[in-house]
Amino acid sequence: MNQIKPILLLDCDGVLANFIDATLSILNDEFGVKNYTHDDVKTWDMFDSFPDHKHLADDVYELLKKRGGCYGIPPYPGAQNGVAKLEELVDIVIVTSPFNGGETWVHERERWLEMLFDISHKDVIHTGRKELIHGDILVDDKVEHVVAWQKAHPHGQAILWGQRYNEKGAYEGNPHIKRVQGWNELLAVVAVHANGLR
Repeated sequence: MNQIKPILLLDCDGVLANFIDATLSILNDEFGVKNYTHDDVKTWDMFDSFPDHKHLADDVYELLKKRGGCYGIPPYPGAQNGVAKLEELVDIVIVTSPFNGGETWVHERERWLEMLFDISHKDVIHTGRKELIHGDILVDDKVEHVVAWQKAHPHGQAILWGQRYNEKGAYEGNPHIKRVQGWNELLAVVAVHANGLR
């Protein structure tokens, strides 16, 4: 008899998709700004980390939003293998914020997930209001999303995917929110929570 797997709501940008390197690539190739790396991004709005080039943000994002732009975003190393291992434990539903103004973004994001992660468009929800989505576990890199979701789902497990830009924040001291650094740590936390739900 098959057991129903717990539902894990999984963010895309910042967890699976390396939005930062895609943006830095445009800064480099189109605007000749070569002095930044992924580790230089220490704020949620990455251009807040680059005050000398904040005026380029809208132009960079417009290029990223153009047709085909989403396909140029690389996956983070280990993400594909990590998702494959997660699927042994949980039922994955992608919950991702759409890129406002990107006319083809939603379609391209779904194709990107299907091509790289074998995730069907039926398992993708596009919303910035992630706290409205029911699940057993949420994994996201944005502090505000994790805090809001945990408050709305007090019996669920909220997990903050560690990045330099979310090292501190409103999640600190909340025993119902865990911050993980990488796939092995995430898999261990998910396994414990998933087993507790069975």
